[in-house]
Amino acid sequence: MLKKYSGVEIIYGILFFVVHIAIETISYMLLYLRFKTFVAVLIVLMYDFFAFVPQSLIGEWHNKHKKVDIGYLGTIFLIIAIVLIKTSNQIIYILAVLFLSFGNAILHECGAIAVASVSKKNIFPSALFVSGGTIGIIIGRHLAIVSASVNYLFIPVAIIIIILALTDKTWCNENARYIDVNIANAKCSKYVIFAVAFAIVMVRSYMGFVLPLTWKEKFFHFALLFISLGVGKAFGGYLCDMIGYRTVGFISTILCLPFIILGNKFMLLSLLGVMLFSMTMSVTYAMLLSVIKQNPGVAFGVTTIALFAGAVPMFFVNFSLLTNTIIIVILSIVCFKLINITIAE
Repeated sequence: MLKKYSGVEIIYGILFFVVHIAIETISYMLLYLRFKTFVAVLIVLMYDFFAFVPQSLIGEWHNKHKKVDIGYLGTIFLIIAIVLIKTSNQIIYILAVLFLSFGNAILHECGAIAVASVSKKNIFPSALFVSGGTIGIIIGRHLAIVSASVNYLFIPVAIIIIILALTDKTWCNENARYIDVNIANAKCSKYVIFAVAFAIVMVRSYMGFVLPLTWKEKFFHFALLFISLGVGKAFGGYLCDMIGYRTVGFISTILCLPFIILGNKFMLLSLLGVMLFSMTMSVTYAMLLSVIKQNPGVAFGVTTIALFAGAVPMFFVNFSLLTNTIIIVILSIVCFKLINITIAE
């Protein structure tokens, strides 16, 4: 079934899947190094803001300076963060988190642009790239829990540098052309498509934080949860290419509901529900690519802003299990309706 994809699409998808693992391994080890079980609210909020929100600006800048491999700058920022993060000085520590955030943001954009530069009409390579982050989160958090030396993080740094060196002639090119998808309903304005995609990503982000999961007690459970998220993102991209975005939109917004609701105390049901709802990633990214033509960096950046927006309520509001369940059901149905209206296929 992978014959649908060219060799270069699969290779780049895998390479930047590895880059994404490396990025999040570094980020999450450094974030959890000081706060083993809970990252200080203001620190993680600051990190999320500067890691997610600037990505569209970075993508737009690269679109005007395509020959520049900004990934090396992002890698330098990560190295600075590794060196500074263990300080006891609070100001230096905050600077380290800022360098970590910007390095993360830049390298995410590099991955999105690089994979989009070798894809023709297929979303799976991009979905594969995105899914790697969940593995990095698991590895990074584990390294922090066992108090591993930050020197180990120079291994993923070296991996990032090697992959950038192997690939930058392809995507750092003024003649680069990107994935061409056209799934948006022509009757809807690009602003409507933009707003709907943004809203759906925001809902997906919010749901990821408020899912009722009473079974998640140990690190093993945490790892399984994030693995299911990653599998859902990758598999969702594959299914979009094979059976269409509208069908995947139905699966990811409606079919997931009974598994998520009934899975509160049943891990396997819940993991399946999480996997299904995470499939929405490819649908929304393709919607944005349909209206932000030849600029995957900006399209990808819009999704990360929406991810941040959906995460913000988690820092300030704590609803009951029943309230969260009702909110999840209502928002999922609304997302399904919006997908049906705005997607042409």
